[in-house]
Amino acid sequence: MKNSSRTLYIFDLDNTLYEGYSSVAGLRTYFKKHSWFVLIVGTSYISLVQLAFKIGLISYDRAAELGTSAIVQLYKRMDLQEYGAILDEYDFESKLIQGAKDVIEDIKKSGNEVMILSGSNELTVSRLSEILGVKWYECSLFDLESWDVKKFYNGKAKRKFVESIKSDWGKVVGVGDSETDLEFMKVCDRGFLINWKGGEVELGHVELIEKLNKLITQKGDG
Repeated sequence: MKNSSRTLYIFDLDNTLYEGYSSVAGLRTYFKKHSWFVLIVGTSYISLVQLAFKIGLISYDRAAELGTSAIVQLYKRMDLQEYGAILDEYDFESKLIQGAKDVIEDIKKSGNEVMILSGSNELTVSRLSEILGVKWYECSLFDLESWDVKKFYNGKAKRKFVESIKSDWGKVVGVGDSETDLEFMKVCDRGFLINWKGGEVELGHVELIEKLNKLITQKGDG
């Protein structure tokens, strides 16, 4: 369907609309019930990977690859139906970035549309999309049936997806927080980085914003 007169805003999810990593939502609750050992070892490993990235020992992509592999191993040990029931009761609302729902509502009121592009799995992304009022999303860091890692944490994969849908829209605006998001913004008409912790941004059409609710004041669809 062509939407040549409308702007599509493509949002990253984790640390852009959602505070933290949605792929680990509810895991603590599940493994407290089933295996304290798996919980302690798994979360400790992921924390070490995050620390190694923060102090510069490994790259973002390598950290994402290691963290993803660890999460996949955790999921393999789970009853996904039971985990889904835990997510149904999980307090996602309290972890939304301040202003996330308001920004999305303002975009839709302006006659434009919103999509979430996330490396997390559909069990969590579908629930968060509903809470945020977003009907379109593309996700699945890994396929929960085949355990196939999709590598949507890789910026090139996100970029390829955006390239595949860009011609259907008048303009495409990207919003994210990390290097993977910066990669897909290269093919957007405009980009916004929230709480960017990287170095200088050389792309002229990409702007830095401190808080998400500053997005609308920047007239991203202009």
